[in-house]
Amino acid sequence: MSAFKKANNITGWIIWLIATAVYLLTMEASASWWDCGEFIAATYKLQVVHPPGAPIFLMVGRIFTLFASSAEQIPVTTNIFSALSTSFTVLFCFWIITRLARKMVAGKATPDTTQTILIIGSGIVGALTCTFLDSIWFSAVESEVYALATFFFALIFWAMIKWEEMADSPRGDRWIIFIFLMLGLSMGVHLLSLLAIPAIGLIYYFRNYTYTRKGLWAAIGINLAILVFVLFGVLDKFIAIAAAFDRALIGVGMGTGIIVFSALVIGITVWLIRWAIIKNKRMVYIGSMSFAMMMIGLSSYAMVLIRANAEPPINMNGINDVHSFLSYLKREQYGSRDLVYGPYWTAQPFNVEYGKTKWGRAPGGKEYIPIGKDYKLIYDIPESQMAAYGIPPQQIPIIKGRNKQVLFPRMGSLEGRHAGLYYNFAGVPQGQESNYIPSYGTNLNYFFTYQLGHMYWRYFMWNFSGRQNDTQGFYAEGMKDGNWITGISLIDKAKNPNIDQLPDSQLSLKSRNTFYLIPFILGVLGMVYHMRRDWKGFLVVFMFFFFMGVMNLVNSNQPPIEPRERDYALVGAFFAFAIWVGMGVLAIFELAKAERKQQTETLLYTGIVLILFFITGLTMYDFDSFIGILIFSFIGISLFTALVLGARMLTGKWSSAAVFSVLLGLSAPLLMGAQGWDDHDRSNRTMARDFARNYLESCPPNAILFTQGDNDTYPLWYAQEVEGIRT
Repeated sequence: MSAFKKANNITGWIIWLIATAVYLLTMEASASWWDCGEFIAATYKLQVVHPPGAPIFLMVGRIFTLFASSAEQIPVTTNIFSALSTSFTVLFCFWIITRLARKMVAGKATPDTTQTILIIGSGIVGALTCTFLDSIWFSAVESEVYALATFFFALIFWAMIKWEEMADSPRGDRWIIFIFLMLGLSMGVHLLSLLAIPAIGLIYYFRNYTYTRKGLWAAIGINLAILVFVLFGVLDKFIAIAAAFDRALIGVGMGTGIIVFSALVIGITVWLIRWAIIKNKRMVYIGSMSFAMMMIGLSSYAMVLIRANAEPPINMNGINDVHSFLSYLKREQYGSRDLVYGPYWTAQPFNVEYGKTKWGRAPGGKEYIPIGKDYKLIYDIPESQMAAYGIPPQQIPIIKGRNKQVLFPRMGSLEGRHAGLYYNFAGVPQGQESNYIPSYGTNLNYFFTYQLGHMYWRYFMWNFSGRQNDTQGFYAEGMKDGNWITGISLIDKAKNPNIDQLPDSQLSLKSRNTFYLIPFILGVLGMVYHMRRDWKGFLVVFMFFFFMGVMNLVNSNQPPIEPRERDYALVGAFFAFAIWVGMGVLAIFELAKAERKQQTETLLYTGIVLILFFITGLTMYDFDSFIGILIFSFIGISLFTALVLGARMLTGKWSSAAVFSVLLGLSAPLLMGAQGWDDHDRSNRTMARDFARNYLESCPPNAILFTQGDNDTYPLWYAQEVEGIRT
């Protein structure tokens, strides 16, 4: 083992120990709010959680609960599970950065002392930044699926980079097969990891094919097709076909069709693998083995059917056949929002068009019976038919405008509680709502300002710039709470002119964190450096960043109000940017060595990146705060460069300048950790459990307790199912 490889491995495990210590010291002492009570109770007794389920999380978590010494220690063990999952995420983040950095700094050669300092140092800075990210830290200290989900996407990303390194070895293909097994297992936790497919597909393309523009676009298209196939083919269509088989063979016995269909899939897959080996068809072998491994991972969902059939106390959706299981997987109870083509919120349907029959288990359980039909709402009818609906001729243009369907509908939630907020966003005067016709410009403004600006960039800046407080921010209320801040008065006052008039109670909040843009500047600088030194590697990380962030958000198509902050769903994008924060160390060092022309070009590219951030809603189009960010980014980059150059001049050694670059980079995670510790430290927090106990103990014997929402319900489930309070 080379000296560099040994240093890389040892340092990685040291970082893992640091991250593990951070999360274990700050993890919650009991069950937390939201879904945590449900997941802990379901983990302890292997019960059925809300759609689409999380069988891998529950089964692995169940193993951790076996180490609890008492019922009160059950949530401690499941919280440890989350802490360890996230610390391994940090470990893989370190190794991803050092691999990408080595490729840029030393290529295939053995790194010298200065290069080793820079490579290992960039990994340390990036991994520690990942450790202290607000959104990742939040999930790391409670029993939720997002900690394990981050572990899986980090592992999958690292494994693909490992494959790239070993692609020419006889066992290189095993890494691809391993990745698909992990993708299958990850679907038993959360679908988040599937968004890594476009990025890892690009690694495969760049490693095996000579770059051409057409080839790159073809690779991106194929990667997207694989993503769509896994999301909608494997998850939905396979189960739908199994349901059709079961219905067709109901005379033999319920469940027979599932067995027959599964046997067919297994048989065809085994035959393909055997044929590929005999005929020496490498790509067919890799494809069929990868599919087999993914299906093995996905088979964890059998746990949901098995446990639902046992009818445990927590049995969400009451699954009793493959048809209800399909509805569970598709999350049909939550409804859906149009993503590609659909109406605005103002639309009122004229009619209903019915489609396929929906089937369910008959009473007695020996046959399937129709329980309804799929349907589609009809919003557009000929003008000649509108009179039949009592619409006056003068109202027809208004009705047609309000019912218009458009590409990329962003303001399309048809829930009545959202209508007033949409009108408010569009600036419609009170009393004029009934005649208002939405414009496509308003639709796009909502996407860039609210969905990107408020629901993405705001969370992004919490992690890399700072956070005003932990009170949920509502756009419709003028953003009094939940904003991002920097700690730099010029920028913060541009966003909120009255910020210096806040009372001490607000200024002293534990959740008020200021990072002075240091992690943000390092990340943007690392982004530019990566793009200029290794554009292929940059494109891979950018694809990961883009799909985990923007495309994830596009798919969720958020309405104008949510019950809670949704930053936890975007952690993949923040993970990717932490990689660039680590590369900021390399960028600072290179800038110190560069000539004036290269330094100017770096500042120019940095400005272009920031302008693109602004265009997509970074400051929600507040120009003054953007100018402040631009100015302080240039000042920060210039200051970092001057300090590193000063270290070189004082010592006469570039190795000393490399060490100083790392120390400057460490200012980001150290500041994040110092600022974030008090508000992420939940080691003495038992509020959710205490509330639940008080609720239950206050009830007279045989009382019926009505609850509403997650925080009224899930802590009670935990208290009863785990600690046995008032059972």
